[in-house]
Amino acid sequence: MLNLRLGPTISTDENGNNVYIWQLTNVEQSSSEAYLPTDMVYPKLIISSYKDTQRAYFELVNQDAFRNYSLPECGELLKKLLKDGNNEFENITAIRDYVVDAIHLNNLNIKYTNYKVSEAQTTWNSSCGTALDKAVLLTAMLKEAGYNDAIPVAFISERMHSDEVAPFELITAYAVKVKLNNEDFYLSPVEKNKCSLEFFYNGYMMYPLDANIDHFISKKMVPVDNESIINGNITIENDSTISGEINCSVTSSDIQYNVIIDNEERLSSFVRNIKGTVSDADIDKTKVDFSMKVDDMTLNRMGNTDYFTLIMPKSSRTLNINPSYLYEKRDNPVRCKKIEEQYSYTIELPENCEIVSQLTNQTIEKPFGSLSIEMKTENNSLIINKKLQIKQEFIDYSQYKDFREMIILWGNPSVNEIVIKL
Repeated sequence: MLNLRLGPTISTDENGNNVYIWQLTNVEQSSSEAYLPTDMVYPKLIISSYKDTQRAYFELVNQDAFRNYSLPECGELLKKLLKDGNNEFENITAIRDYVVDAIHLNNLNIKYTNYKVSEAQTTWNSSCGTALDKAVLLTAMLKEAGYNDAIPVAFISERMHSDEVAPFELITAYAVKVKLNNEDFYLSPVEKNKCSLEFFYNGYMMYPLDANIDHFISKKMVPVDNESIINGNITIENDSTISGEINCSVTSSDIQYNVIIDNEERLSSFVRNIKGTVSDADIDKTKVDFSMKVDDMTLNRMGNTDYFTLIMPKSSRTLNINPSYLYEKRDNPVRCKKIEEQYSYTIELPENCEIVSQLTNQTIEKPFGSLSIEMKTENNSLIINKKLQIKQEFIDYSQYKDFREMIILWGNPSVNEIVIKL
């Protein structure tokens, strides 16, 4: 049993055949309810004639598709794709784009092809293949272009990985690993992503599909936990206009996807509820630091009254759970992402300004995470400090009540919107 180390009850039928019975109780109902984990948390029965994953792996890669990458026929096409002045990133993605666009995808699980993989020559001639066939073709074209270290790989959920059971039918995606600026870069054979696939499958297991290695190896893609740290000084004028500056530090697996080649215009999308001009950007693969000068903003006026609301800026990489979907009673686990958010704001208020909102101070500490909210006034300023940390990817039903209360509080408008009277 994959995901569940449960042995069968073995008996013999009237014909002398062994009968294996796995009896499962209290199996949760599969549902489309929001935030219910996918079926990967449910037990799966895989019957295999292989003794272990190692033997099954070598049976898979011991095919001509993973040995014969010769494809001289693509030479003329490569001359057109690899234009003068292209950098390496543009070269490898040009080849990838051709495979994505020109080769029709047969979206079949590998089990439906009897685990047989087409050679690059076959896929080239037919202009058609499965995702793995296209990965093999992309590998061959990259090798013909001089990227001799290119190799097809597979991504599988860590929960599905097993050294005892060959779970190849549960593979999530295929890619081609190639060196780009001396670092591994993972190209999709079916999508034109702008960044390496490792950032989409962080935390997954990666299998290199290589006929030349002497033992099966797998590599866990290092997971990237989301972290947002935002602090700043905001000034509210008597005419309800806003000025100031905030500083942002965001760590996320999709940084490279959203900010390609230091595209600072996209950085403003990392912060919601505020408009401004970005400066001093420092961009890495999974982390970005930048400042934003607040401009062209006014408070939200409540009708024709003297009351105004300021919605506090927050990270767009915030917790991906809407509190309204967390029903009061639940027997299933909740799947969310590990995350840490920190906000610290000093809001300078105009004279004779009245704070209408009720200021609160609350702290929650639980095994799965923590929350703290501090709101106070000092002189003529409002100080707001907030922090949320979720340390588990799965929230067990026994923790659900506390988790729900924490998330409802974190999303409550009373701690995210400030009402003042001018």
